Amino acid sequence: MKEKCVGDVSRDSCIRCIELGRECTRKRPIQKAGRKPRQPVLLDPCTRMPKERDGALAETERLRKEKAPSAQLVLQWKADSPTPFEEQLLRMLQSEQSDELKKFARLLVIGPNFEEKLSNEIRAMANWEFEGSLDGYLACMGALALNLGIMPGGDAESNIRRGALAVSKLRTAPGPKFEELENWIVFGLAIVTFAMTALGTPASTVRRHVLKDVASLTSIPDHLQNSDSLMCLVAFETWECLMKRSIPVLRLEMTEKSHVSRLFGISGGIFPYLYDICELSHTLAVGNENERKIILTSLEKVEEEVELWQPATPQDLIVRFSTVEIVHMLCQAEVHKVSTLLFIHRLRWPFGVEDGLARRMARKITNELERSYLITHDRVRCVSFPFFIAGIEAQGKEERDCVLALVKDYIDPTTPIIQEQIKRLLSSIWQIRDVSTGYHWLDLLSHLPEAIIPT
Repeated sequence: MKEKCVGDVSRDSCIRCIELGRECTRKRPIQKAGRKPRQPVLLDPCTRMPKERDGALAETERLRKEKAPSAQLVLQWKADSPTPFEEQLLRMLQSEQSDELKKFARLLVIGPNFEEKLSNEIRAMANWEFEGSLDGYLACMGALALNLGIMPGGDAESNIRRGALAVSKLRTAPGPKFEELENWIVFGLAIVTFAMTALGTPASTVRRHVLKDVASLTSIPDHLQNSDSLMCLVAFETWECLMKRSIPVLRLEMTEKSHVSRLFGISGGIFPYLYDICELSHTLAVGNENERKIILTSLEKVEEEVELWQPATPQDLIVRFSTVEIVHMLCQAEVHKVSTLLFIHRLRWPFGVEDGLARRMARKITNELERSYLITHDRVRCVSFPFFIAGIEAQGKEERDCVLALVKDYIDPTTPIIQEQIKRLLSSIWQIRDVSTGYHWLDLLSHLPEAIIPT
């Protein structure tokens, strides 16, 4: 740091200049205290430009519209010490027509018509000007690639490092601005997907953190109410709360009744009922015997509403979607409805009571899934919860072996760790059921191996 010449006015030179052997001058203007302001530096099209450089700003805005930022630019902007494999993942963001990115999207949707939309959501989140967004992208995509062998060169350690960075940045970040909520939701979902895929854990803290940000809004705007990514987080939250007899953070009720979700097709309308069931189940678990009759009456009303529920379909369903997609969406809606009724049935009746009706509902679910497969020669996706609920009712070695064999087809194929969890949990429930009746299976879960319900 430069210093001013200072000293006694009676001296010809100050002490500092004498020591340095320099000619002393005290006529330099006194500068303002503190560092000089740094001049704005032009970076790349994906960063914010200083307003002072109007010409450069106009040019970069033109470039922004003409082409997506290259992987190298994004890399300089946000990525921290990427591995060669992560650089491959970054290059997928370079082109809006990236076929590689669509390969990943294909794993996370129920049909080809949704691949482009999801690819755009992923790209928007990864290029969002939030420090942790790219870490979330790399962790999620890296875990999917490693599990399914889509791209060679990935390693679990790098994915975990990225995931830890993303979680750390999410926790320390200030609350998102209103206009950033959509990217915030996708970012949270990326972390949750990474945790489930790579670690077999639900990332409940992250999920609830993001959902609370949405729930804190005075009113949730329509575009968020109908957000597929938000619906996915709500689904994970709801299924966990059903299993733990707790109350979800958010009750999501789509404003666009005929909305078609990339994950749940036309089944989204069932989730408000599942929220209500969570509330009643929680009250049953913590309430006393005097309250039980009132709660069961309320449960009966929800059951009647679910029985009458029919999925809303858009008028252009046949035009927009292929035959396979339509068959799968109709199957999804049916099995989600029946599994909800089966869950209510088992809230009311323990093992050993009204087992016949429970088995008929379970068979209806598995028959619907297999019939859809015979028609389309492809497995229905995003039916993990209905399949699990039906699997609990399986009896006899042959039937149970069949259920375990089908786990790989109907429990999210991107989560092999969770598939094994589901197998262990089902086997444990069957083992207890074979030696004793009179138990509600929900009351057994705290004593059994933990399992997550994926999509």
